[in-house]
Amino acid sequence: MEAAIADFNNVLSTVSDPVEKLRTFIGHYVGYMEKERALAEVISVELRQSNKFMKEYVPVKFGEFLKILSGIIIEGKDKGVFRQEIRPGIAKRAIFGALDEMALYWVLTPKPKYAPPKIAETLTLMFMEGLTLPRPAGDV
Repeated sequence: MEAAIADFNNVLSTVSDPVEKLRTFIGHYVGYMEKERALAEVISVELRQSNKFMKEYVPVKFGEFLKILSGIIIEGKDKGVFRQEIRPGIAKRAIFGALDEMALYWVLTPKPKYAPPKIAETLTLMFMEGLTLPRPAGDV
């Protein structure tokens, strides 16, 4: 996990725009899971099967990993590009939950219908723009 944190921090260090940082984070995560399929399998499948592990696991490094996401959200709010009412603690878990679910899909599906780049693109669009179409002015 320590290597993954260093890798993500390194990749994101070259990106200054919070929108691009989030796009880069999502794309890098999906690409990482594709490259490290065995690791994705262990994280997404094996560890979930172990009740004992899950009860005893203290997620210090995982918390550091999620902190990268909340940092992007906070930076975006500070720069006025993300909505102020978005709570970083909720957003980071929602984003990671979607990424984790797609990693599980990728690992468990013999012939995945969606390629990793399409997964990253769709998740980025969903989190950046939501699911609704822009409403006409005055429409509530």
